[in-house]
Amino acid sequence: DISSKPLREFARKNPEFPSDRLIHADFFELQNSYDLIVEQTFLCALDPGLRTAYARKMNELLKPGGKLVGVLFDFPLTEKGPPFGGSSTEFEDLFSTDFEIRVLERSYNSIPERQGAELFIMLKKQGNPQN
Repeated sequence: DISSKPLREFARKNPEFPSDRLIHADFFELQNSYDLIVEQTFLCALDPGLRTAYARKMNELLKPGGKLVGVLFDFPLTEKGPPFGGSSTEFEDLFSTDFEIRVLERSYNSIPERQGAELFIMLKKQGNPQN
């Protein structure tokens, strides 16, 4: 099916990567725990009504001191999508309860088509004093 195509392509291009680390599943049903999760506009592909559940699930999936890093879209939230937009203010409100926001700023290395429309985030799960 089409949703597994990116994983198949990644596996083809990176044959040395352990296949048991490529996960094709419902995000909200994942039970693993991670030190690092890389976000690539996934949040902005979800219905905006799921954003609070997304933040809670990310907090649940990350180990103490774990980090969520990646890219979110930065354009006005619309009902048309995906992708759905958002803003740094919205994302700060969404994540500030459970995460230390280390970076939330305009992405400087977006591809030309997305220049000025992406935010880079680096969030650390609260509750662990280690870096």
